[in-house]
Amino acid sequence: MAILANGKIRCIGSLDELLGDADHYQVQGRGGDLALLNHWLTPFEAQGNQWSGSLEKDPKDFLSSLELMGGELISLSRARPTLEAFFVEQLQPDPAAPSNDSNSL
Repeated sequence: MAILANGKIRCIGSLDELLGDADHYQVQGRGGDLALLNHWLTPFEAQGNQWSGSLEKDPKDFLSSLELMGGELISLSRARPTLEAFFVEQLQPDPAAPSNDSNSL
């Protein structure tokens, strides 16, 4: 895959090469033992019965623990930028590139 801007290749590679191979996950859920969840997720945020955080440990172990504590998983996703966010970032002007502004000499 490649991203072109103004006829020039900005970057090229596989999705994992471009977006990175995320080794942690974003997790959202509700219920369970908030004290135990605080040990699993960093940073851990709870609001009422719902919680969220970043999981850097084995997701299978986390899901087993969550089931034992009576919690419910709402979402579990790899923590890497979306292709859309990466694309928009790549189209930002490069601050190191020379300016085409006629007023700068």
